[in-house]
Amino acid sequence: MVKETVGRQISGGNAELLSKWLVLELAATIIGSKPSTILSIADTSNRPLLTLWRQFGPRLLAGSPVCYFVLKETPSRLAILFYRRAILEQCINAPEHKEFLFRHNYPVEGGLNACLRHLKRKFTETCPHEFGLLLGIPLKDVLGFMGLSDQPLCCRGCWHIYGNPECSLEVMKKFNDDRAVVAGWLDSGYEPYLVLACRQDGMATLVS
Repeated sequence: MVKETVGRQISGGNAELLSKWLVLELAATIIGSKPSTILSIADTSNRPLLTLWRQFGPRLLAGSPVCYFVLKETPSRLAILFYRRAILEQCINAPEHKEFLFRHNYPVEGGLNACLRHLKRKFTETCPHEFGLLLGIPLKDVLGFMGLSDQPLCCRGCWHIYGNPECSLEVMKKFNDDRAVVAGWLDSGYEPYLVLACRQDGMATLVS
């Protein structure tokens, strides 16, 4: 009932820009193929997204499986990491990922929240390259971009791909396909807040 009320509050007018924008930008994370997504939210002349986020954002995600964590904040911009907790935890605890993050001083044994706090501290200076791993970029490509691999740069897309491109291109395609799927849900008349509220076991309802 609360979720329904919030949905009605954000429907129509400029406020709907926020919910539709979020749903499309977070599509692969909502569906579950992308551990997390970072968005830079600011106001522009035709899209006051920062103002709308401050007004509606937290309520829009209330009850959603999508969580958020502010990595950096200035008066005119927010850098927010959106994620599904179980999926991001699975990502950081994969044996190769865990070893890699540990080497870069992430307190993986302390859990996800500890890792996010460490990431936020690093964000005060720059966007750390190892962060790509949490965004679903294959480890081999993160290592290549950081100069920690001898695999050559073979192509560029949403990120730089090193070595055999096949698996990286498949991941990239899945992210793009997920966006098309969510766009299809919106075109079919599903309200954005319903898409945000949908858990993985409820995806079939939207697809059918």
